[in-house]
Order: sequence, then C-alpha cells, then structure tokens
Amino acid sequence: MIYDALNDLVDDDIKTFCFHLKEYPSPKYKPIPKSKLQSVSRTDLASLLCQNYVKDASRVTVDILREMNKNTTASELEKASFDISTKEATLFAFLALLNKYVADSEISLSLCEDFLGSKVIQWHEDSVIKRMVPFSNLLIIERVEDWGGYKGVRILHNQIAAACLEELEKHYELKVNMIYNALNELVENEIKTFCFHLKVYTSSKYTPIPQSKLQSVARTDLASLLCQNYVKDAPRVTVDILRKMNKNTTASELEKAAGKN
Repeated sequence: MIYDALNDLVDDDIKTFCFHLKEYPSPKYKPIPKSKLQSVSRTDLASLLCQNYVKDASRVTVDILREMNKNTTASELEKASFDISTKEATLFAFLALLNKYVADSEISLSLCEDFLGSKVIQWHEDSVIKRMVPFSNLLIIERVEDWGGYKGVRILHNQIAAACLEELEKHYELKVNMIYNALNELVENEIKTFCFHLKVYTSSKYTPIPQSKLQSVARTDLASLLCQNYVKDAPRVTVDILRKMNKNTTASELEKAAGKN
C-alpha cells in the first residue's frame, strides 16, 4: 500500500518526499539515516518506512504526502491502510492476536501458504512475507523443531503484536461508532424498517445476518453485527439501506464520515 502510494510520485516528488522524511519530527522514533535515503528506490523506501515507523508507517507517509499537497494519494493510502477483508490483513490480525498472548508462537508456513493461495502458483519460501506488505517487515520465518520440525511465521516481538492489536481494535471501534451514530438518528419503528431491509439485502460477497439476531436488536449490537458481517463494506451497506428508507441526510453524513476514515 505504501509502495503503491510512492509509485504515484514522479522521481522529483520522491526526492521531495525524502527531504520531508529527513526532517519528520517524532518523539517515538529515530529518523531514518540520510545515507539510506540517497537515490533510494520506491520499494526500498517503502520497506524503510515500515521498518522504522512500524505501525505508524502509513500515518507518517500520509502526513508527508499532505505536506507535499498530494492529497488524493494521501486519502487513497488512508483508506487502504488497513482493510481487514483482505487475506493478508486477516492473517496478520490473527498473528497479532496469537503473538500478543503466546509469545514467540508461530503459524506454520505451509498453512499460511494455503490460506494466501501461494502454493497454487508455487512461489518461493519468502513469497508469504512478500505478500504481506506493508506488514512484511514485522514478520519472520523460523525453523521450529517441535512436531518433527517445520517452518513457522510469527511477528518479530510480542510487544509489536500488542501494539498492532491495539490499532486493530481502534479501527474496528471507530467503524462501529460511525454506524451507531447513524442508527441513533432513527426512531424505533425506523430501526425495525432498517432490519427488514437488512434481512433481504442481497450481496454476492457476504451471507445475510441470521434473522434471529435482528429481532429486538439494540442499536449498539446492530452496529457491531453490521461490522462483523460486512467488514469493510459495513458503512456502504448501511448507507444503501438508509437511502432505501429515504434517510438521505443521515446516509450522506455516514458516507462523509466513512470517507474520512
């Protein structure tokens, strides 16, 4: 994602980006050495950002892009920074959860390859790591001697896993809160109408929410159900139904809030 954003910049823009990066103020992180930024490729620059700023790499990149008035590219990166619906993000989220509570625990490389579909096209051993950009610099492949020996993938340190998990929770809570705020604009009868439309909402990507879960559901629980079932598309699904109900002002406000995040 960071690489894609950098790839939108011409060579002179990359030089400007590196200039801003050298001066980027951060009490949490040391600056990237100037020597590493000289004539750096976009791929290496993306890796340096992830290595140095870890979970804040996307935010740092967005900040600098905005300083350069590259607002469209910055907004696209913000939206793409964490999409839990991708297999890569789902795998990373599971690793973060596992490594926070069980330090130095791995998932077998073979299972990761199966999940990502890497085996189908017979990639090299490091293909899993390459697929996991922008999380790849937080991961390591190790030989595990248990169970006859196998190669496993884990996050470098459980403190990194804990920090990543915290960000995941914030991201999820933010989405739930946005949808809850929209639902809170509806009176009780409108919530029933919303649930009626939700029961018959058609989607080729997702299975419908079970009807039993929508009976007498509270707004908070309904917002959570939407996020759990429709993941990144939850705001869009909510907007679609609100528009069917002619709640266009509420739909527009949610659309605007979701676009900012």
